[in-house]
Amino acid sequence: MIQTRRSIYEKQFLSQQAPANYDSRNANPSPRQADDQFNTQQVLPSSNNASASVKLPTVTQEPKKAKRKTRNELAKATYIMHKAKPITKGILCDYQISVTTGNCNGASTDAPIRVKLYGTHGYTDFDDLVDSETHRVPFLKCQTDVFTIRKYHVGKLAGITIGHDQKDIKSGWFLYKVSIKDPIRSITYDILCNAWLSSKSTDQKTIRDFEVTSVILPKTNSYAY
Repeated sequence: MIQTRRSIYEKQFLSQQAPANYDSRNANPSPRQADDQFNTQQVLPSSNNASASVKLPTVTQEPKKAKRKTRNELAKATYIMHKAKPITKGILCDYQISVTTGNCNGASTDAPIRVKLYGTHGYTDFDDLVDSETHRVPFLKCQTDVFTIRKYHVGKLAGITIGHDQKDIKSGWFLYKVSIKDPIRSITYDILCNAWLSSKSTDQKTIRDFEVTSVILPKTNSYAY
C-alpha cells in the first residue's frame, strides 16, 4: 500500500494530539487536604481520650458536724438502761457533771437533786448533787452548776436518771440540759432534757430517765457523734 503525503501527515498530526495515558496515582505522596466544610471526618473519642479530655469536678469533703442520735440509737440507749446491772467493781474515776436549769418562770428548785449513771458496763448508785463548784446556791433559773462525783466507770454512757422526791410546789424544777465529762475516754456526753420535774406537771413525775442525745469528741477531732 502506497502512503501519500497526506496520510503520512495526518498520522503524525493525530499522534501529537492524542492524550497521554491517565495515571490515577498521585505523583505527590503527601496527603491531600480535605475540604473544611464538606469532607471533614468526625473522630469519636476513645474511652481513654474521653476520660482524659473531660474534667470532672472535684468534690471536697466537709468536716463532720454535730449529729444527734437517731431513733434507733435512742432505742438502743433505752434498752441498755433497762438491761443494765449494778456496777460493783471496775475503774474509779471522777465524773464532772454540769446541770443547766431552764429559763422559764418557776424553773428554780430548792429540792435535793440526785443522779444515777447508766452505761454499757452497768449503772451506778444515786449520788446527791449538793455542793456546786460554780454557784453558792444551786439550781437557780438559767444557771449551770458543776458537780464532781467519783464512781466506777460505766463504759459508754447511755443515759441518766435524775430528779428529786419532793411533792411541794416550790420543789418543781425545769431541767434544760445535763453534760457529763468522761475522764477515761476524754469525751463529753450531752443530754438534752427540756422537762419539768414536778408533782404539778402533766404526768406528775419528779424523777425521770434521759438518754444521751449527742457526744462531743476531743478538740483534736471533729464535733460529731
